[in-house]
Formats: sequence, structure tokens, C-alpha cells
Amino acid sequence: MPSASGASSSPAKCRNHILALLLVTVATGLPAEAQLTPPATGGAAELDLVLQRLTESRRLLVVGAHPDDEDTELLARAVRGSGADAAYLSLTRGDGGQNLLGSELGVGLGLLRSRELEAARRTDGARQFVTRAFDFGYTRSLEETLERWPYDSILKDAVRVVRRFRPHVIVSVFSGTSRDGHGQHQMAGRIAHDVYDVAADPERFPELTDEEGLAPWRALKLYRSTRFRPEPTSQPVPTGGLDPRDGRTYHQIAMASRSMHASQDMGRIQDVGPDSTSVGLVDDRTGRGADSLFAGVPQAHVWLAAVADSLRRSVGPAVLPSAVAPLNAALERWRREGGDLDRDTLLARAIVTAAGVAIDVRIDAERVTPGATLRATVQLHNTGPHTVQIDTIRLVLPRGWPAAADAAAAELGPGAALLRTLTVRVPEDAEPDQPYFLRAARIGDLYDWSPVSPETRGLLFAAPRMVGEGVIRVADGPALGIRREATYRVGDQAAGEIRRPVTVVPRLSLRLEPSELVWSLEGAAEHQLSVTVTNMGVGPTEGAVTLSVDGWGDDHTARFALEREGDSRRLTFAVRRPPGAAEGVYPVRAVAA
Repeated sequence: MPSASGASSSPAKCRNHILALLLVTVATGLPAEAQLTPPATGGAAELDLVLQRLTESRRLLVVGAHPDDEDTELLARAVRGSGADAAYLSLTRGDGGQNLLGSELGVGLGLLRSRELEAARRTDGARQFVTRAFDFGYTRSLEETLERWPYDSILKDAVRVVRRFRPHVIVSVFSGTSRDGHGQHQMAGRIAHDVYDVAADPERFPELTDEEGLAPWRALKLYRSTRFRPEPTSQPVPTGGLDPRDGRTYHQIAMASRSMHASQDMGRIQDVGPDSTSVGLVDDRTGRGADSLFAGVPQAHVWLAAVADSLRRSVGPAVLPSAVAPLNAALERWRREGGDLDRDTLLARAIVTAAGVAIDVRIDAERVTPGATLRATVQLHNTGPHTVQIDTIRLVLPRGWPAAADAAAAELGPGAALLRTLTVRVPEDAEPDQPYFLRAARIGDLYDWSPVSPETRGLLFAAPRMVGEGVIRVADGPALGIRREATYRVGDQAAGEIRRPVTVVPRLSLRLEPSELVWSLEGAAEHQLSVTVTNMGVGPTEGAVTLSVDGWGDDHTARFALEREGDSRRLTFAVRRPPGAAEGVYPVRAVAA
């Protein structure tokens, strides 16, 4: 039985789906959920969290195959309990899994599960990385997996993550042997064990150094997770302790994080009481680290850790601003000594939080089209007792976009607020937003990251396009950057304030119906196909839609005129099957111009 299809091979349907996925993805591509909430300083809990991070310089990387393979107890304990910087590297986005929530599969499911990953990391506080691997489904062996995934390509992506994140300890969720079951699990285990050595070898993947500035990195310890199969030599990691900022135990936080994988039926009970996870030591380059996860790994920046620890003990919720002066002094010393950007950023974040400075950035439209003119509102509020000097306020825009003029310098006294309005012109050639890993067609079972900058590769989503940034000084201290993504704000009579991401969309949206058509050779020679064209821009637009069926000869064209944003018109085309058409699949294409 032949079929004429507008499914995945149909550009019209693909265009519609790209737009639909785009609107989901930009919402999930935010650096933090807080960006879609009203502005706030974070208060005492945020300051304590940042200070704790400044007391701990050691980093942990967990490596697995799929989004829900991670050990959330280990991550929550490291971040919330120790203040360590921890991350999870999932080889895939989980595109080949099942879906408890809806009908999304393949790329759509990968997008949904990427959002779940983001929510999980937001809960336990760790970072998230991925490789180019597309989850093509279950395999029975490593050999079968290697038929679909080029090993060196996945290894290179893992090396990129290790050289960028620079973990001192790597934990492999899997052993890399047949005991892991799923071939992709075996692959993840093998990658984790190999990257421990390869990331430190300057002869391997030198282009990461030459082209991306990522120097070789030598992790000091390698572990394998034994949480499901404890061994006599396993090291327990207690997770029943309390996070005083949150009021829950690390185990409870981990179970809340685990429950974010809703599409995979991963909801978990948050029991109280003693609990733990465990790891087994595979290799220790320190020679003295068998007792615990970070044992033998030296602390760096001892003086800074001492300052932060002292402030944690002395600064309570009622006296947060008293931390500003010692933090200003610490940041000035850090910069004099040529300290790294990560801790520079943490110190600046601590100062802004202690001082009680909040920033908000709003755009006057939720969906914008090429050529549109936008109004951006940037607001700074000084809730604390210190004077805040504002050096600049500006919008950070994509390369090629006309720069919005910086607002003039100003001074904010205690309790004062400042509001500036900037104009943004979206270029006529601005590309619509879409996930960075979908900008180019997949190469086999690998996503193609070539269209994007190196700093984006390996992240769940690219950084937001429009960000408001202020350069400020608190109490005559050093210059600090304070940033927030530009969002669209609406007031809902039932829900109150709602924040939504700002997305660039095409001027026109097309929907082809039916999306698939089974056409019997013995049935009617003619069928009706329709294309709904919608105006996504502000002003009137007109043009023509051309419908074609590959290999069937004549194109069909109909004109449209749309007066305002949101207007739609449904165009109907009578398509005749040519004489002698053979059985097969025929892509249907709809193009508006």
C-alpha cells in the first residue's frame, strides 16, 4: 500500500515541529529556573551556599549513559554537604527511552528529558554535561553499541568535559563490562575509565587545546559506583545528614532530584533517617586517599576558604550586609593574585547577595520576529544599607545584533531603585531560536555540533540570547558584574506573575494537514491537503505557499494575505496522483515565500 507522507521527511511538518520544539527548548535552555521567577537576592540561604562553595575547591564528575543513570545522592551530598563543585556527564539525552507523560519519542523525548535533567540538577545543585551521542535504543552488548557510536567521537566529547570542568575525582556509574547489561551502559563505563587517563595526555585530542583552549587535565582519583552492588571494599557516603538551609536531608534532596525524571516513572519517596550511597576505589594517584571520596586530594586557596568559613560562622540573616567589607577585601586580593574566574564569580555573587542588590530585565514581547524593534527594561534595586555605584547597564546581545546603548552611570543609595529602558532592533537575518544540537542534521547517531561555538558544546542548551548586565561597586569595593536573562512578564488573574522566555520565531508558521496520508492505488485519484499559514510578526504580510510532492511533477501554489499578528489562513490544495505512480513514500513539501 503506497503512502504520501508529510511526516519527518516533510519540510512543512518539520518547520512546524522545529517551531514547536523551539518554544519548549528555550524554556528549558535557561541557566536556572530562577530566571523564570521574579527577581530576588536569595537572602541568607543563598549567601551561605556561596560561602560554602568558597570553602571547598575540589570537584567531582559522575559519568553515566542516560539522564536517569546518575547517583543523585552522591551529587547532593557533594554539593549540599561538602560545598564541592559536582557535575553529571550523561552520554545521551535519553532520546531512545520510553515516555510515561506523553507521545514524544526520539528527538522530542530527548528534549523533554533534557528539561528533566535540568530540573534534577537545579534540585541537587550539580552541573550537567552531555555528549553528541543520540540514544538509538537498547543494545545487548558493547560491540553492538560501537556499530552505531564512533568510540573516539564520544571519548573526545568526554575529554572536552573533563578538561573544561577539571574534576579531581571521577565516578563511573558503570563498570564497562558485560555485567552492566545495556550496551550503552557498558560504553559509558568504558568511556569513564578511559577518559581518566586520556584527558591528561597532551597527545590525545590536541585540537581541544589548540582550538578551544582546553589544556590537558589529570584527575587524581577514579571510583566506580557500588550503590546497587556494595562490595566489602566499598566506601560508604552518608546521605542522611541535614542541609540546614533547606531543612531536608541530602537523601531527601536526592530523591526529589530523582523524581524530576517524571517521563521515566522515577518518582521517589523522601524518607527521613540514616541513608547512604557507596563507591569503590579503582585508582588513586594521590597514594593516600583510600579513606573517603576526597581523601588525599589537597585543598587549594586555603586563605580564601578560611575567610569564607569565618563568615559562615559569624554572619546571620539579620546582619548579612556586614559580610560586604571582608568579601570586598577578599575579591581585591583574589584579583591581585591572579585568581581564576570561577572563584571571582563566586565572590562577586556573595557580595551582591550580602548587599541585597537585585536585578530584573524584561522585554515587552514574548515572541519576536526578524526586523522587530523591542523595548527592554532593566531595573536595579538596592535593598541594603550600602551605597551602590552603577558604572554601566547594558544588554548583552548575539553577535551581529546592533548593540543597545549603555545606560548612563548612576548611584543608588540604600533602599533606592533605578530603571532604564533600552531599545533592541532584531536583525532582518536573525535566525529563529532552536536547540543548538538541532541546527544541523545528525550524522548517523551523533548530533552535529559544528554550527555552534566551542563553549556551548556539551551543555544541555545554549546560553540565552538576551541578557541584562550591570557593572556595579558596593561600598566603594571592586567592580562586579550582575546579570539576569531578559524575560517576558505577564500578570495572570489566577496565578499572579508569570515569566516566560523570549524567543525569536519565523515571520510565518506553517502547518500541513494531514501530517500523514495513506493513499491506496485502487482508491481516489485526488485528495485534499491543507496548509495553515499564521502570521507571527506584528504587521501585515502577504505571499504565496507552494505545495509539492516529490516525484509527482507539478507544484501547487496559493496566495495569502494576513493583516496582523496571530492571523491565520487555511489554504486547500487538490493533489492528484499521477498515472503509473508506484508504491512508496513520497515527501510532501510546503514552502511559504
